[in-house]
Amino acid sequence: MFCAPLWPQMQPHSTVRKGTMCLQSNGLFARWHQRFFVLTTRFIQCYKLNSNKLTKMGKFIFQVRLSGLTDLDIFERPDGTVVIVMEQDNTTRIYVKSDTEQNTRDWFVDINATLTEAKRNVTNPLVDSLPRSRECLDHHKQSVNNSEEASCNIGPVIRLSLALDQEEDLHKESKGVLKTD
Repeated sequence: MFCAPLWPQMQPHSTVRKGTMCLQSNGLFARWHQRFFVLTTRFIQCYKLNSNKLTKMGKFIFQVRLSGLTDLDIFERPDGTVVIVMEQDNTTRIYVKSDTEQNTRDWFVDINATLTEAKRNVTNPLVDSLPRSRECLDHHKQSVNNSEEASCNIGPVIRLSLALDQEEDLHKESKGVLKTD
């Protein structure tokens, strides 16, 4: 039985959610266009809707880096439609909605949680600073058969745990410095 990952933010580019939503076009007479969206741990990506039965994901349109979003909000329009608004660099606004009010709210919760995690990782790059197996091989200039490689080949849960330990140590050190001054 396949289970979704408990902590998708631990995987560097894992998919958190995907599905169809409507995107409001720009202009005086704005229309809603159905699009296929993919929310990853770093981006929200928009694709044209494909009529193929194998996948609904069609041609790539755009992507927005989550850490580049300056505002994320949800509101209910006078007609009862629930809309998510994403603002990028205080200039560009993207309006999306789903087929149901509850589905739109679920998308908002997932985007907001992933956005919070993405911004935390940008301000705290300790998670990305730990070596990955390929980086470790390049660093040590070791062959794959060497035992040194196994010590560097750690999984994402261990990497996160080590990063949190490092962050806690840095926090304790900064408190100690502040107390002595």
